[in-house]
Amino acid sequence: MRKAGKRGLKIHLKLEGSLYWYEGEKRKELPLEVPDGSTYRDAIEQAGLPLSEIAFVSVSGKNRNLEDTVKDGETVLIMPVIGGG
Repeated sequence: MRKAGKRGLKIHLKLEGSLYWYEGEKRKELPLEVPDGSTYRDAIEQAGLPLSEIAFVSVSGKNRNLEDTVKDGETVLIMPVIGGG
């Protein structure tokens, strides 16, 4: 695990589909403060979202790797895995 810096980064997680409900109430956007140096994976885990339910994350229309570092002020779109039959 990375060592946290002194300053927190403020981001917004924009949740889609079934991910709306993981906070106990329907929420489409979740403000979050994460330690400096956090990855998208770290932010998702801190928010309590199950990684197994996430198809991909995107910032400004570009897909991001879960191991990429979060930047202050970002809005991170989190798309769920979609199933059907």
